[in-house]
Amino acid sequence: MINDDIMSKLKIKQLEPALYIKNFVNNEELCNYEKYLLEFINQSSFFRNLSEGEKYKKPLSEENGQSDANSDKYKIDFKLFEASSYIEGKSIYSSQKTLLMKGAVISHLSKEKGQTLGVNLYNEVRKIKSTKELSKYEEKFKKIKKMYRNEDNIDDQVKCELSIIVENLNKNKNLLFFFPREFNYKGECDDEQVLDVITRCIYEDFGILYRYRCEKGISNKDTFFSCVYKERFLIFKFGDTNAELIEQINISNSDTFSYLYTTYNL
Repeated sequence: MINDDIMSKLKIKQLEPALYIKNFVNNEELCNYEKYLLEFINQSSFFRNLSEGEKYKKPLSEENGQSDANSDKYKIDFKLFEASSYIEGKSIYSSQKTLLMKGAVISHLSKEKGQTLGVNLYNEVRKIKSTKELSKYEEKFKKIKKMYRNEDNIDDQVKCELSIIVENLNKNKNLLFFFPREFNYKGECDDEQVLDVITRCIYEDFGILYRYRCEKGISNKDTFFSCVYKERFLIFKFGDTNAELIEQINISNSDTFSYLYTTYNL
């Protein structure tokens, strides 16, 4: 059972777009979540054990569907857990940033006036109560992606985004989803208890993704989820009945994430 008192004091906020939207800052080549995810798993004893100590490397080319992090013994693909329509909206309607030189960033007007549009993927997945609901997008996702691009119809956007999730879940690969959110706890409590609540929440909200993969016969591949808590990068592994917090890595162990976090996450 989740501790209600801790839940009431546990806050979650979205990371700034520069931390997870590729090329969000002009002239900033480090705006790429795949760069720091690779750095984090190379700092992880769990993943280094899977690779038998070998360092993971990015593929020379992704044209042939290669995984984002590769070793001889283990490979894993990175997926951003955010709606493409939301990312597009952020890119268009957010204040634009340009890196002039290291430490010098200027902000200027958004590309277009208006408000951020797009699907809140977190909320939509939480609404799904059964794997059967996800399954209805299986045969239709290619068609749905082409059809549902009408920004004026949020229902169509939701169908599109969920179809993309289903497409990713059906890939016969080990997957690491990055949830671009940071948890913070405002209260006095043992850190292990707070982490236990976060772990339970992660499984309650997203465990259906793993259960869906199992039903589709992809249980031989691992499913991981990650987020940030108190300047630590957390990695969870999904199982049949729960999620396990397998790694806590200080964000300073990733040069890329640490730089983006201190420069743009204001």
